[in-house]
Amino acid sequence: PSCFDYTITNPGDSSTGLYWVDFTEEGGATFSTGEYIAVVVTYLEAGAGDPSNNDTRIGLLAGDASAIYPYPATKFYNQGCDGTSGNHGWHIRHYNWRFAYAVELTGDRGPVFENVSELNTAISTESRTVTAHITDDNPSGGDAGVASAQILYQLDSLTAQVNIINMVLSSGDIEDGIWEVDIPGQEFGTFVYWKLKAVDVNGNVAETGAIVHYYIFEPTSNELIFFNQTFPYWGFGPSPVRLYFYWDGNDFDLWPETNGPLTDELLQHYDVLIELAGGDGPIYNNDNEVYEWWGGDKTYIVAGDEWLDIRMGWGDLYGVPVDILGIETAYSDINYSSSGDQEGISRLLPDSVGVVSVLYEFLSDSLLLNYNPDYETGNNNWLDGFEVVDGYTVDMTAYSGVLDSNGTVADDAEIYNVMVHGQAGNGGKSAFMSFDPLALNTTPGYNWVGASSYWNTNHPNCPPNASPLVSVYEALQGIVSIKDEIVQPQGFSLKSNYPNPFNPITNIHYELYKNTQVKITIYDVSGREVKNLLNAQQTAGEKTIQWNSRNDLGLPVAAGVYLYKVEAGEFVQTKKMVLLK
Repeated sequence: PSCFDYTITNPGDSSTGLYWVDFTEEGGATFSTGEYIAVVVTYLEAGAGDPSNNDTRIGLLAGDASAIYPYPATKFYNQGCDGTSGNHGWHIRHYNWRFAYAVELTGDRGPVFENVSELNTAISTESRTVTAHITDDNPSGGDAGVASAQILYQLDSLTAQVNIINMVLSSGDIEDGIWEVDIPGQEFGTFVYWKLKAVDVNGNVAETGAIVHYYIFEPTSNELIFFNQTFPYWGFGPSPVRLYFYWDGNDFDLWPETNGPLTDELLQHYDVLIELAGGDGPIYNNDNEVYEWWGGDKTYIVAGDEWLDIRMGWGDLYGVPVDILGIETAYSDINYSSSGDQEGISRLLPDSVGVVSVLYEFLSDSLLLNYNPDYETGNNNWLDGFEVVDGYTVDMTAYSGVLDSNGTVADDAEIYNVMVHGQAGNGGKSAFMSFDPLALNTTPGYNWVGASSYWNTNHPNCPPNASPLVSVYEALQGIVSIKDEIVQPQGFSLKSNYPNPFNPITNIHYELYKNTQVKITIYDVSGREVKNLLNAQQTAGEKTIQWNSRNDLGLPVAAGVYLYKVEAGEFVQTKKMVLLK
């Protein structure tokens, strides 16, 4: 093969720019169809390759590359990387050499495909239309144009029969036109593998490359878990991951990121959406679709420690549906910004009242709660903090920075909100966790506080609903759903607790028409006080609070009938509930 050398001189003012290498000065370089062009870059500075000398490192930024997803390049660290992982080896990066080629075409070539339809997983059994912009030229001066175009598709297997349908030129001409074809509708559960093929008037053949596919998805539940991430958990795919999110016999439909983004057509089948964006954070931004869907009887739960940061652009907050999640102001990377350690461990503080009270009671005075994604999921710690709007409840906070080698919080650490839940004026319920719930554990006694029945055999002392993800799901599902627009309560009211009978948690719901002091007390049937559940000033609106069947000493109470009394100003009402064991 031909080989050409060219030297690029670094400008004295260190300015940036695109350098063109003119190979015509070397007599020209001619390539035939199917041949590869390889570019090898050597740094000629004295001491090049010395990892201890940053002045001899090669690292150019492709300015139009996304810093979020996908990462278009890799970089090799012969010694420990001082950023991403601290380890040597290949790292996925968003910067790399940027090469562009300006060539003169001198011979005939096959058709060129552009703007080919992208067909993601769908829930429709109807036919689907594929369009493509196909051009054909002949730089040698001969005849040009597309003679025919086809779609080739297979069902469920790459070894299945290949079906062929001719495409139709819908606009333009044979040299530059739009071609389209309908793939017949398929049954639920079918995989469709397809690619396009075109032949020009001179018999040159071109195809769209790798075979792509889509799936016909059938909604079977009214609750959906959206894995808006690249399945970072120990290399698990959709089926094994499923095991970690089935609790109390509930069944969820699963939508992995390989299915593509959420659609309005999909969301209309669900009342509950749980979006998990752990690992490197979310791949898709579905804020607009969620806006259209959410309200009335809908519940939206989001968890992930890069979900906010990506919407902040690693700076000021923008584009976040604050009226859905109750987030007003966000603070990027409260751990890393003060410690510079994305592998470090953060200390979280669950609140004693509300949806994570079970976790709080489990920790008691002997255990502490850690956020440790490096250990639990093999991912980085990019914990964000935030402020909440009025009417939403903070369930968990966290210290800034990370723990030192002794597992101690720094003396100057600040406290930020990291978990919130609430119900908006349109009836929609929501919760947000700026952490990956699978990455929680306890110390000094280790318990994985994840989201499955895994505890029942490996951690028998840990309640199955200690997970914040499980507990907030159960709490929000216990809040009475309202399908129509909510009006401001015109008076005080106390609703029946749910569930009732219960074991061990029930939710107490009430309405306040004005700001007032609220006291909620639990009594046994003999009238003795069991638990002072709440005594605080509250704003007007619908409220909910949990009781975990423990008394003021933190001890479980016996099964039986209990009374709960709500006092709000002049309003006093008592109702009955039954605890089963």
